[in-house]
Amino acid sequence: MEVQMTADQFRQWRKKHNFSQKECAEKLGYKYRSSISQIETGHLSVTKKVELLMQFIDFNSQHKRF
Repeated sequence: MEVQMTADQFRQWRKKHNFSQKECAEKLGYKYRSSISQIETGHLSVTKKVELLMQFIDFNSQHKRF
């Protein structure tokens, strides 16, 4: 049984990456910033596809080479 990400966990993830709601929407494939707001208020759920994109962003941010 999978546990779905909470609105607060999503907001914390966005802030950890220093994304504005607009930037987050663009990175995760949403057309509108309001979708991010709806996720953060619990009116919209995070899809499995978006969770995978978030994991990909996490992985890339941890493995950047400068």
